[in-house]
Amino acid sequence: MYKIIKLQNNNDLNNFYLDITKMKDVRIRVGILTSYYKYKHTNLKNKNHAVFKTIEQNDFSFSVIYRSSTDTYEEILKVKKELEQFYSEKYKDQKPKITQNVLSFS
Repeated sequence: MYKIIKLQNNNDLNNFYLDITKMKDVRIRVGILTSYYKYKHTNLKNKNHAVFKTIEQNDFSFSVIYRSSTDTYEEILKVKKELEQFYSEKYKDQKPKITQNVLSFS
């Protein structure tokens, strides 16, 4: 069963990444992506992977946006591209939120 996970920056809706997985528990996949991001600071050559833009702000959420048990990998890639286009269009006019610390000890 394929699943498409959407990781999205909570402050910038245009900053999202779609990932395809077959894992039963998507939290494990997100943990792997986060660990991969942390590892990249020391060892990795490809430091510009799209998922890193979403994870680096450390304020992101994730959810399963598509599930299918019959699709081949080629079909799921096609669905992923359609979803990327959909979300890009949906969020194209969104401006990033500027967040401030709510709690200050100064």
